[in-house]
Amino acid sequence: LRASTPFQKLRRNLLLLLQLLILAALVFALMRPVVRARASMAKAGVIVIDATASMQARDGNAAVAGQTRLERAKQEAEKLVDGMRPGDQYMLIADGGGLAQVRSGFTSNKSELKSLIASVEPSDTSTDLSESLLLAATSLRAKGAGDATHTEAVSPGQVLLFSDGSDVRVPDALGANSSMLHCVK
Repeated sequence: LRASTPFQKLRRNLLLLLQLLILAALVFALMRPVVRARASMAKAGVIVIDATASMQARDGNAAVAGQTRLERAKQEAEKLVDGMRPGDQYMLIADGGGLAQVRSGFTSNKSELKSLIASVEPSDTSTDLSESLLLAATSLRAKGAGDATHTEAVSPGQVLLFSDGSDVRVPDALGANSSMLHCVK
């Protein structure tokens, strides 16, 4: 009976319970708890636009009447740039048959990428995008390897090829079953 008597007084003391909760919260705050959350990684990608003679053709689709394949490719590339998240970095390669017309380094500046995309002009040469695709693949791999030493978290993404697909040879650097290359027609 004597052993349980001191606890009988604590049973109905609500103010003491509130003071103990405040003390526990202060001790918890002084421990400086840290919640570790994994930040979403930024992506790096390469936009390759086919600017060869085949991209000057106009398709008979009524929804895109009057537009060349190159104009539609440029629109799709601009949509991709509009959807960039902060920290995403893209490189642009516009190829007119082995002669790269436009090249940029990796940048996260949307307006710069859009102006480069708008400056792409068609050429009257045949399609050979293998050099541009090889450059894109090696640039992506270098970007992924280079960021391992920095504090930035950038994951290498894909090579996005905007082309009609006529006579495109995929270099061995990308591999036949590689998920690195994504074709947008």
